[in-house]
Amino acid sequence: RIIGTGPDAEAYKKLAHELKLDGNITFVGAIDGDDLVKQYNNSGFFVSSSEWESPGRAFIEAMACGIPVLLNERNNAVISADGKERMVRDGENGSIYRYGDMEDFAQKFYAMYSDANATGRMGINALSFANKNFSLARQNEGYAEEIKKAMG
Repeated sequence: RIIGTGPDAEAYKKLAHELKLDGNITFVGAIDGDDLVKQYNNSGFFVSSSEWESPGRAFIEAMACGIPVLLNERNNAVISADGKERMVRDGENGSIYRYGDMEDFAQKFYAMYSDANATGRMGINALSFANKNFSLARQNEGYAEEIKKAMG
């Protein structure tokens, strides 16, 4: 399933048709709320092939549903002040491929697709990571810290 829209959506649909993948790929379009959660919960893993994306809400949503993510190294956002903590730890809560390296992308994709045990373990870790770093309580702590700093 491909969820979302964008300027290349029609080109991707055409390519899928030309490659005779119509029966294997479903273009869902833009969805949100409960429909999006259902899609995440029916997925083995989340794939982002974007050239660049800010620490995307989609990554966090997927992880919060216990879905590991596959993304390129440019999209692996820094989430700590010291620059050492990144959103995805390769092989732990998702997988990272080298930007622009489609062979590496294909290998990482196939590894996640073919090893349900490893992907399931990464999903458990993704959920734990999301709860630790992006829960409402954690976000409120962060806001409180920033307010305290601003007040001196």
